[in-house]
Amino acid sequence: MNTEAQHREQIDAAEVWRAIGRLEGQQMQTNERLDRIEARLDRLFYLILGIGGAAIASIWITNLFGG
Repeated sequence: MNTEAQHREQIDAAEVWRAIGRLEGQQMQTNERLDRIEARLDRLFYLILGIGGAAIASIWITNLFGG
C-alpha cells in the first residue's frame, strides 16, 4: 500500500471518528430532551393524581357529613 492510499485511509478513519463524535453528541442532547420531557410528564401525572384525590376526598367528606 502506498503512502497516498494510507493517507486516504487515515482521512477516512478520521471522518468516521468525527461522525461518531457528532452522533454521540446528538444522542446526548436527545437523551437530555427526553429526560426533561419525562420530568414534565411525571409532574403532570402527579398533578392530575392530586386533583383526582382532592375531588374524591371532597365527595367523600360531603357524603360523610350528609351534604
